[in-house]
Amino acid sequence: MALPRRPHPPHHHLGRLGRGLRFGSPHRGRDLRILLRLAGVPRQDILLETRSRNTHENALYTKELLAQHPEIKRTVLITSAFHMRRAEGCFAKVGLQPALFPAGYYSIDRRYTPASLLLPAEEPLRLWGVLLHEMAGYLVYKLLGYS
Repeated sequence: MALPRRPHPPHHHLGRLGRGLRFGSPHRGRDLRILLRLAGVPRQDILLETRSRNTHENALYTKELLAQHPEIKRTVLITSAFHMRRAEGCFAKVGLQPALFPAGYYSIDRRYTPASLLLPAEEPLRLWGVLLHEMAGYLVYKLLGYS
């Protein structure tokens, strides 16, 4: 059964999808454009910020891009829930106040078995790495005045 389409006001999708300053990591702007197009977003409604290498630069360049499009009144910052605090600080520092949409929450299956109690698992160690990366990033960004 097809659902009727609801009319909605035009809006733009501004995005950046990336991996930071890691050597050899490609910018993911094209991937994001393809994803948005597959989701049915009209080509003219997609604005991509493609110059940034990190969250600080993303906030700066996003502000520049939005200054060229005064018709865009509201924005939404979508990022990993782990990364949201640092990202929000960067965007606030440059004067942007987007609505926040944290995504990509982490959780671990908590079913305990004798084997799970005796054998180590790698997933908790990986998640500690994510946590330590964000904690260090938040501290460095604060010290550098980025957030």
